[in-house]
Amino acid sequence: MDFLLNFHLTDAGNGETFVALYGNQYLFAKEETSWFRWKGVRWREDNEKAKEDMVKSFRLRNELSLRVQDLERRKAIQRWTTSSESKKKR
Repeated sequence: MDFLLNFHLTDAGNGETFVALYGNQYLFAKEETSWFRWKGVRWREDNEKAKEDMVKSFRLRNELSLRVQDLERRKAIQRWTTSSESKKKR
């Protein structure tokens, strides 16, 4: 899972992290501005679960940052992941 620390500390990096962890489970429908989750038979709208899993991905990166030896890099990751959790645009 350490590879998640290689993604940029940007919204795009958050997206790449989410895809790496949950990519086969979710589909974003731009026209409907909704997240759909695969339920084994069909896709169902599930914005709340998608948001929960996004927050889990931020927290996982934060936890993994403890393995980073470079203190400045570790702090940068922790600042980014913490601020990502509180963004209103999610």
